[in-house]
Amino acid sequence: MELCGLKRPAGPELHGRSLAPLLAGKKDAWPERTLVVDSQRLANLVKWRRCAVMTGEWRLVNQRPDGEPELYAIREDPGQSRNVASRHPEVIRRLKAEYEKWWTLVSARADEYVRISLGSPAEDPACLHAHDWLSNAAEQVLNQGQIREGPPVNGHWAVNVLRAGTYRFELRRWPRELGLAINAPYRDREPNRDTTPGRAIEVVKARVRIAGVERETKVAPDDDAAVFELKLVAGPAELQTWFADSKGAERGAYYVYVSFRG
Repeated sequence: MELCGLKRPAGPELHGRSLAPLLAGKKDAWPERTLVVDSQRLANLVKWRRCAVMTGEWRLVNQRPDGEPELYAIREDPGQSRNVASRHPEVIRRLKAEYEKWWTLVSARADEYVRISLGSPAEDPACLHAHDWLSNAAEQVLNQGQIREGPPVNGHWAVNVLRAGTYRFELRRWPRELGLAINAPYRDREPNRDTTPGRAIEVVKARVRIAGVERETKVAPDDDAAVFELKLVAGPAELQTWFADSKGAERGAYYVYVSFRG
């Protein structure tokens, strides 16, 4: 915003800083900060999970309330091979206090979903991916390699319907750009690439449920998508889909395209 001469609109507090002084070579105007990174991958946040509290000099890694501290002097030991926690208890206390401030900030709304918007003119259609499923299943679909395997797992999306009206839902096994039928296998078009083939599945029926509305339809062998048009009210909702085979085994649609029809 500073480089473009833009005025910041009203809104929540910003927790970052402008990089303009650094780009202009004014390093003396850049005070050191304590940063926290973490990796949750859980429906409910867990304090001190897979995290690091970082300054330019120190890394406090994966601290646990009942565990041994893990502290590294990052300038002297960039490979983080020597734990120096026992020699610097005051540093650990300071970094733990910084983490507590960060946790208070980020966990204040931890029980809320970050919902995917449906019906926005800025993204029509919205493309929903299996990676964003909310699920308690032991196995999840997180990447393209897993999608190629076609595992029989499922989850739901937390969405926000922005406008009341009719919505078109396309349930797909493969993304649109491949032009493949739901039941077709995938083979890379570049034969020299070492890519795992995509397994064919046998889908005979599709189902969708959102905001108390549920519909089902048959799937023909050459259908590239199972299509539904549903009338929805505006507001938060949970969206879930199902592909069923002839034996009754089910999995979710790995790709769903949602467009507002009016």
